[in-house]
Amino acid sequence: MQQPPDRPQGVPIWGVFVLVAALATGGVWWILRSGPKPQAVPEPTPSPCEPASPAVTFSGLATSARTEDWDIIVTSARAAPSVPARGGGSYRAAPGEQFVVVAVTFRNRHPGTESDVSTSLVRLMCSDGTERTIVGFDDGRGFCRVCGLDLGTDQRRVRWTFIFRMERKFLSQSFRLRYAEAPPIDLSLTG
Repeated sequence: MQQPPDRPQGVPIWGVFVLVAALATGGVWWILRSGPKPQAVPEPTPSPCEPASPAVTFSGLATSARTEDWDIIVTSARAAPSVPARGGGSYRAAPGEQFVVVAVTFRNRHPGTESDVSTSLVRLMCSDGTERTIVGFDDGRGFCRVCGLDLGTDQRRVRWTFIFRMERKFLSQSFRLRYAEAPPIDLSLTG
């Protein structure tokens, strides 16, 4: 004798409605959760080389520095609206900017022995601690805005002039020139 089943086979219709409602609720929650989050408004950060407030001044006024191979002496530093170009003419600073022009003499500490010197190791340090790289240099033939030079030389002296771009409104701060690992040299801008 065969017995009738205790319960009907299949899923009751109300179970289907509960499943659909749960999936719809989960989908709405997931969409709302992944929406845009409120973000904190960042505080404005100063531009690199923006002078600290109040302006920081360097003490000691170091006018030279030394590496293992070179004595580095700053012979002049000035702000200029233009610089002479190699081959004639001149480069004018962008609106609101001036060039910081720094003449440097590298004196070989081991004359007659080849020592490496490089324009890529020169930095202009601002009072806020940020540094700028050169935009050009003059090796005695006029300024070249796209040139750089890595040189091994046994000469007693190498004289180069480096140019940096600087916003005119930031020129009143203290600057330093750094070469490689040498201590920074304080600059006093004229012009």
